[in-house]
Amino acid sequence: MGRRAKPDALHELSGNAGKRKRTPKISARSRKPAAFDPEGAYAPPVGISAGARVIWLEEIERVKATGYVKGSDLSTYRIYCESAARHRKLAAIIEDKGFTYATGTGFERPRPEVSIMQREERTMLACLKELASTSSSRMQAASRAAAAQGDLFVPERDSPEQAPNSEKTMEREVTPSAGRDPLAYFN
Repeated sequence: MGRRAKPDALHELSGNAGKRKRTPKISARSRKPAAFDPEGAYAPPVGISAGARVIWLEEIERVKATGYVKGSDLSTYRIYCESAARHRKLAAIIEDKGFTYATGTGFERPRPEVSIMQREERTMLACLKELASTSSSRMQAASRAAAAQGDLFVPERDSPEQAPNSEKTMEREVTPSAGRDPLAYFN
């Protein structure tokens, strides 16, 4: 296999005694992350509306920073951006005209934009949960990841009587009686 090369930082400190030509290698750790390339994999898709494109470019870095979004999630992110663009338009209309309007008979009714805006908010929230962009969805994703790793600290069980879900444990009474230890149920 051979002797490993000195790290570049150590080589610079000790100097080049033999004056041999040396080109420093760039390690994976010292590489700077590439700047956001709007023409790369996370570029706004073709056919997206102008308002959704603005939202895409504003929020893609925040969504990528969570670490949960992959290339396969971009269709969900597109739905989120389209919904957020419609939400912005509807919010501007409601801001301009108000939440209600008067009918010909004098009754006040909610504007149709209000219910559409609420529907867009539900769509946006569902997409954010799918992308693990809400705190509760991140916690659920973390707990699923932790559960998938298995429990390394549970001792191996040799017989079915030792298993926690055996019939023997199911027959025990759930509420402790007055003379017994309340934690005896769990032993």
